Amino acid sequence: KDDGHSYYGPYASSAAARAAADFIEKRFGLRKCRPRIPGPADHEHCINDIVRYCSAPCIGKTLGPEYAERVEAACGFLKGEKPELLGEVKMRMQEASASLDFERATALRDLLFRLSDISRNRAKVLRTPEMRRDEALRGVKEIAVVLGMENTPEIIEAYDISNISGTYAVGSMVCAVRGVPQRNRYRRFRIRMAAQVDDVGMMRELVARSFATRAAQGGGSIRQTDDERTEKRRGIAQRRKDRQGECRLRKRSFASWRENEIGSNQASQPVAASAAQAERQRYPDLVLVDGGAGQASAARKELRKLGLGTLPVVGLAKQYEELHIENRRTPLRLPSGTPGLLVLQRIRDEAHRFALDYHRQLRSKVVRESVLDDIVGIGPSRKKVLLRHFGSIKRLMRATEEEIAAVPGFGGVMAKNVREALGPIMQPPMNADERR
Repeated sequence: KDDGHSYYGPYASSAAARAAADFIEKRFGLRKCRPRIPGPADHEHCINDIVRYCSAPCIGKTLGPEYAERVEAACGFLKGEKPELLGEVKMRMQEASASLDFERATALRDLLFRLSDISRNRAKVLRTPEMRRDEALRGVKEIAVVLGMENTPEIIEAYDISNISGTYAVGSMVCAVRGVPQRNRYRRFRIRMAAQVDDVGMMRELVARSFATRAAQGGGSIRQTDDERTEKRRGIAQRRKDRQGECRLRKRSFASWRENEIGSNQASQPVAASAAQAERQRYPDLVLVDGGAGQASAARKELRKLGLGTLPVVGLAKQYEELHIENRRTPLRLPSGTPGLLVLQRIRDEAHRFALDYHRQLRSKVVRESVLDDIVGIGPSRKKVLLRHFGSIKRLMRATEEEIAAVPGFGGVMAKNVREALGPIMQPPMNADERR
């Protein structure tokens, strides 16, 4: 309601609402009397400051500004802004249960669930993109500490496989920069090995093809050290100063300056494009594979064959969220909810989602078109013509023999074969009037 008052809820039951009112009265010393601004006259017949928990602002036991702070704190608690007070609610619930006051314990439990829900939703709503980037960066730094890496892994690539008993096998590579996914660097692959249940072999092929492509294009590069990066920046700054000095010394007319400026801009565009391409082709600082020791070991072997054995590879197994690290006998389990584990889980899950989407697209496409594969005289070209003409298999199954014969490249005999193979003409669904 827009009446100048504040409303909170809804609660699971009236008992939970009463428990909330009782808690804020006891915890914050709020009054229960009706006067808007109570005075000494209102206190004459009131004993709430004695038998209850009222802080009695009417007689000056609590000053106005202090009481206003109590009210604001109580409102914040009801909005879920005081998660530290949930422990008190839980303690009172346990005390009520221990004293066999199960009705009150249930009401306090409902209140606890309600306030916990509000706190979680509030935390989700208030998370800004800047906060997500900061959280991701903290996670990436934690990963560097856990894995004993000298530098923070700015670029992390995750690999995953999706298939059904070895069929329609696909792979995905997703990339995250400073813990944040970069969709323009995602890649997907159709697995070429023979259809068989061999996730390790598929992972081997996926990693080999991903890195071999970059190596063949000559675009891959290992991350520079801090000294190399500093030296490169100094060189760029010096060249910039030299160009600025040349511009000051050269005296030219406005027309010639305009002409040279346009020419330099046009020349800089391919340079900028090549720089962006080189950045996308850069090798990652950490390779994450979805799987256990087998998948991680297969990825390391393929990288060694390509001369990239220095790239760290980690396997993240789903069942116990264990990290399989090279030269470590037992998997490493990070505490649940730590920033580093959350970053790795999000990147792994994104790779799984990307691979699964591609697998479903491929499978649905094959299923839709397989009905035409058994028709004599229908090859890939004619199948493509039919699907392009009718738009889908469903529309083709509703087409008559004459409509199929009208497609370029199809005659009466071919149209008859297609119609017989598709079975009876599928009728479109009836509308409500036709059912009556």
